[in-house]
Amino acid sequence: MSKTKTKLHESLKFWLVELGASQKDKHKQYYRCYSGDGEPVIAQLKRRQIAYHPDVVWEHPGQSVVFELAFTEDWRAIAGEVLLAALSRKAAKVFIITNYEDPAVSSMVSILYDWTKEQDLLKWGCEHIVVTGVEDAKRKLRRSLRDRGYIW
Repeated sequence: MSKTKTKLHESLKFWLVELGASQKDKHKQYYRCYSGDGEPVIAQLKRRQIAYHPDVVWEHPGQSVVFELAFTEDWRAIAGEVLLAALSRKAAKVFIITNYEDPAVSSMVSILYDWTKEQDLLKWGCEHIVVTGVEDAKRKLRRSLRDRGYIW
């Protein structure tokens, strides 16, 4: 990953953890926020399991949110990330953030949105957000998260 992409990735990961941790309900922290790098989420089917390392998780019973900062991944890798989140049965929504436009990624996320909702794997599906930098990402993510009721 290039130095610029690494900086964008780390800056957004840190910011997303802080943003989630700042959400309060009745003076209590609403989400438990962490990076999957240090604490994997277990995706499993029956007795088979695998550790899934999402970039950021906002954990709340019934509506945990996963953020994948996919600055170097193609649509195949992104599909895998969404499926792992769905198989964890802990995620209700997955946000895929890229810094490039790609019709294949947008199409794959749209297909997975429909399929995961039909299969009752992700309660609120997945969403692709294209950003051009840290400030653009913060602006777009705040708007999207506020519009969907994840932040207030």
